[in-house]
Amino acid sequence: MSKRVLVILGLQRGLFDENAPFRQCVAPPDAIDRVRSTITTLVSSPLIDWDCIVHVSMQQKIRQNKQASKAEDLLIAHQSLKPGTTGAQVHPSLAHACPSAVMLTAAAGSNAFQGSGLDEYLSNRDLSQIIMVGATIGGMLLSTSLSAYLLGYEVIVPSDCLLACSVAELKVYLDAVLHSIVQVTHSADLLGGAA
Repeated sequence: MSKRVLVILGLQRGLFDENAPFRQCVAPPDAIDRVRSTITTLVSSPLIDWDCIVHVSMQQKIRQNKQASKAEDLLIAHQSLKPGTTGAQVHPSLAHACPSAVMLTAAAGSNAFQGSGLDEYLSNRDLSQIIMVGATIGGMLLSTSLSAYLLGYEVIVPSDCLLACSVAELKVYLDAVLHSIVQVTHSADLLGGAA
């Protein structure tokens, strides 16, 4: 059986806090709370024996010569993921649910493997299966999933553990963008399959 790791992308206050300006870009707004709650359920469930849990803090990179989405513009305007700000801090729900999670920080941009030491950490522990959850904003999920795939990891994405700006955006990500590089599932399948 594959050793599996839960990799959480950007469960940070600038995206998941109750008063984060980012809520203006998410429809429906309570999706943020549902995704956060589902992720913390996966993290703390006794039904899943994770080989490890890793959180990668993301830093937003201001794109040159590319059109940013409304969500990216809002994150930049409010410096929501800027290092050293409250928004860049890991959300307290993760610290509470899993105080032993490994905390890494990626370089500015959309790829959790860049500058974080994530590949080295995973390969040193012979971890081959990544369950990836968190934000899709600014290509975070796509860039990180593609890197994981190219590095030889099996990537599984529970659809109810992804934060997108809308249901339609999430559907496009899952059906058209990611389907050839990841296996899409649901958190209930992970919880039920672990017993």
